[in-house]
Amino acid sequence: VSGTLLQKEAPESLVTSVPLYAVVGGKAPVLLGRVFVDGPEANFRLTAPVGTRKILLDPYQTVMARRH
Repeated sequence: VSGTLLQKEAPESLVTSVPLYAVVGGKAPVLLGRVFVDGPEANFRLTAPVGTRKILLDPYQTVMARRH
């Protein structure tokens, strides 16, 4: 699995560790790893289990939150 995470409306000095999970079948999400974002964007490449149907970014909202 590869991609790019974007970090917007954040200070330049902010470093964020974003957890990525894989959804495989009907099982609980499996942690693939963490991507460290230390600027406006970060590219990543992680190995996912066979049968992965979806990738979730911080599904338990340990880092990201919506502003209302």
